[in-house]
Amino acid sequence: MQKILMVTILVFITMNTNAENNRKQIALAAVEQFFNIKKQKLEFEGVFVETDPDYGQVCKINVDLSQVGDEYLTVKGKYSPVGTIGDGIYFDEEGRTFEQIELNKDSLILTQQLTDSFSSGMKTTVLLSKKDNVLKLTLYQQTSFLFFSQTVEKKCIVKNYKNTTSLSHKE
Repeated sequence: MQKILMVTILVFITMNTNAENNRKQIALAAVEQFFNIKKQKLEFEGVFVETDPDYGQVCKINVDLSQVGDEYLTVKGKYSPVGTIGDGIYFDEEGRTFEQIELNKDSLILTQQLTDSFSSGMKTTVLLSKKDNVLKLTLYQQTSFLFFSQTVEKKCIVKNYKNTTSLSHKE
């Protein structure tokens, strides 16, 4: 009886771990498909619209899938802190952090929930759309600490969007 219980617990743990890793892989695959890339680093320069001017006017969308385990999809403004790669989705986190993954022909929605402890966390949703050579990224990020929360919204528009005109580095 104990052996059956142990095997059942191990199977459940293994299935849960595989499901978590699968969510991360599905999210990565969705980004690859949306941008039509594989193991590349892309950077698109655009402008913020309907965004707090404290972030600046110019924005950069960074998609880095070049280093396995350190992939990310971020947006960075002129006044982002030095050394940061921006706000967005980070694939070096556990698979269970990916709550929503929706890919359509010209749009992608990713939501990631990070929790540092019982009292702090961050939920980030990135909405991407492309239409008529325009790429639009909208980021909603809610950070919470104890009973306080702050929500940030950023919208970055890239005109004349084409993967071939972006900075692309194969590694």
